[in-house]
Amino acid sequence: MADREFRKQSTDNPILDEIIYQCQKMMQGLVLKDEARANQNETMTSLKQSDMYKVIIEGKAKFGHFTYTYDILSQLPSLTRDQIVFYARKNDLIPEDIKPALLELAIKKFLTNYVERNNYYRMLNGLPNINEEGLRLDKNDVKKLDNEFFDTTKFIHEMTDDEINLLKLKGVLDDIMEKHPRAEYLKHVGAYKIDPYIARSRPKFSVLYIPTCESMEIYRKFSERLEINREFILKTVYSDAYKFNSDYYDNFIMMMIIMQAFDDMIVLSPEYMITRDLFDLRTIQYFFEASGVKYYKEIPIKYQKRLVKNLNRLIKYSSSEKNFVDISSLFGFENIELFKYYLLRQPMKDEQGNYKHDTKIDPDTGLNVDDTEANYELKFVKVPIDGLIDEYVRDEIYHIDYDSVTDKDPYWTGIYDKQYVKQNILDHEFNLKITKYMSVDTLYSMTDMSFDIVYFINMILYGGKDMSSITVTLPELGTNMKFELTDLFITLYALSYIYNGVEDKIIYDPVSVLDIKGFNFSVDWDKLSNYIHEKGFTEEELGVDNFTIPKNGFLSYQQMIEVYMNNKNIHQHLLNEMKNAENIDIYKIYKYIYDSLMTTRLNYRYFKNAGNGKLPTTYTQYIKNRNNFLYSILTNSKDILKETDRQVDVSRYINIIVDNIRIFLEDDDFRYIFQGIPTVSLDYIKQYMFLMLNFFKSYKVDLINTNDIFYFDDSYENKLLMLDRVRMRFRLHRKDFLGIEDYPKSRIYNRISDRYHIFDDLEMIPK
Repeated sequence: MADREFRKQSTDNPILDEIIYQCQKMMQGLVLKDEARANQNETMTSLKQSDMYKVIIEGKAKFGHFTYTYDILSQLPSLTRDQIVFYARKNDLIPEDIKPALLELAIKKFLTNYVERNNYYRMLNGLPNINEEGLRLDKNDVKKLDNEFFDTTKFIHEMTDDEINLLKLKGVLDDIMEKHPRAEYLKHVGAYKIDPYIARSRPKFSVLYIPTCESMEIYRKFSERLEINREFILKTVYSDAYKFNSDYYDNFIMMMIIMQAFDDMIVLSPEYMITRDLFDLRTIQYFFEASGVKYYKEIPIKYQKRLVKNLNRLIKYSSSEKNFVDISSLFGFENIELFKYYLLRQPMKDEQGNYKHDTKIDPDTGLNVDDTEANYELKFVKVPIDGLIDEYVRDEIYHIDYDSVTDKDPYWTGIYDKQYVKQNILDHEFNLKITKYMSVDTLYSMTDMSFDIVYFINMILYGGKDMSSITVTLPELGTNMKFELTDLFITLYALSYIYNGVEDKIIYDPVSVLDIKGFNFSVDWDKLSNYIHEKGFTEEELGVDNFTIPKNGFLSYQQMIEVYMNNKNIHQHLLNEMKNAENIDIYKIYKYIYDSLMTTRLNYRYFKNAGNGKLPTTYTQYIKNRNNFLYSILTNSKDILKETDRQVDVSRYINIIVDNIRIFLEDDDFRYIFQGIPTVSLDYIKQYMFLMLNFFKSYKVDLINTNDIFYFDDSYENKLLMLDRVRMRFRLHRKDFLGIEDYPKSRIYNRISDRYHIFDDLEMIPK
């Protein structure tokens, strides 16, 4: 039977509308454990095997639980054939030292061959009844899919989560379920499977599966009410006497549990309104407008929720510095700072460094008076909102030109001339005065930003290593599917293009022939090692011996983070060594290693694999080849014609994806990986915060601007390296005079001197 589509009602009580709508969606796929039906399908064999499966899963399996046959014993290379035959007959004589290895082999064999034999638990696990073959797609079903890459040879219960999702999106699965109403397992294929171990271990009438919904607050509270009512009804209402000779008594009780939980959600809605726990955008708008606060729909819902939960405090401290601090903390970024501005009347100095005391003639009195325009200048001093002016007034980096601030403000001069106002301020006796101006600054480290954006993204997109084990779930989208991290990042890029209303075209040429910055997991390590040894060093001496290459791909988030942080440290080490190299020879060695390990060839292998060798032209086409659920998100967003509505819709998807990725990558080392993504990058957060600050500020305060401050703090890139193997040649010139003692006698006696020029060559070659 097809899933029923529920329409959200629009009444004067938006929070109740939201609760009813989300609960209806969850109730549609809700599964409670029908223990009576499970017991009816149980056999001695299924019980024995399931008990052993449970023992293994819980890590309680012991050596004596298994029989060790020839095939298991033969896998130990230390045993001879005679020993294998002997121990296969007499398991009790097996030596203690080989028992742990045999236990592992026996567990592996059992799990490989384990088949759930209880048809109820098989149905919940998306499997047909035992000894039944299952269902395949027919020709009409295949035509509806319109997907050239879809594998139509599989049984439906063998298909992947994404393949099942495509069947649901195209309506194929609903059609098959209508044609085969007895095939109940089709309700639980793909991401809707319930593991037999979980189903068996849960108590009677407990929740085995509950669809997720957009509001995780409603999801948690509804789950909580279901368990409370299960306990209550089992202890007060349920009776085995009524169950006797009644085939539908347990079904009635399960229905009663669900309806009572639903009723509780409605009854408790006033409480949720008071505590402000459950919200959608319409509810938030209702709260804001009822409190006299302007509603900005462009702000993502996660920030809207934080604001509305703290609305009383924001209103209470409105127009105060505390209010500004509270708002900035709600947006959760430490590198966004608020500044207040002081006006500084600063004495000027002459060329000798003395304070100027120029005078001028007062046209009214004819007397010499202080020439304030020549002796003083006006500047603004920018001070953090919780800072002290004394700590910043002497640092010129915090000084702002007077005209650059006031020229943008028509209210500063009013009806008066600009120079007249400035002169009047100069004529006043003061040093510092607090002004109405404030600003929001976003501080960026260009070193950290460039590294995170380049190296992390290139690692997961172009590193050439298997990333399929690194997955994320998106429960707010009503699915338990797992999405590969790489696919989610590409989805974010596609959503960014949709948000900005431009085509998400992938540029291949000439980019595809370039080397890019990124960890080179394809480095020829033997070649690099030979080069290092030829230069008279070892990898350990140069600090690159622990450069990590995930040979089998990335298997977990922890491994991915460790590889990234380890190689990041090596990257910093190589930069430091190049920056501080003693001579050109040492520099060239480290530069060669840097180019070998920290640059890689841009490749689109990942994109080719998605299209069976064909490169997709757009990110949307790539996602279509990879994941049908994510593709439906992109197409649904593109179909929204009104730009503002489309951006709100895209913003919701972006924030859901980013928030779930941040569960695993919440460290400051990954703060910049989403830079440039609409609604989640620092640029957008700053704009949202500016809107709220501007609303709650005093009418006497003027938020003049939002500034982006980029720190170019790369010590290597910002340094001009003067490295060479210097060869200096000096010619030392000195004169010696040699007197000639033997000279011929002549009529005139002369003293004769011969001059000799002597040159010494000296070469200085540093080591």
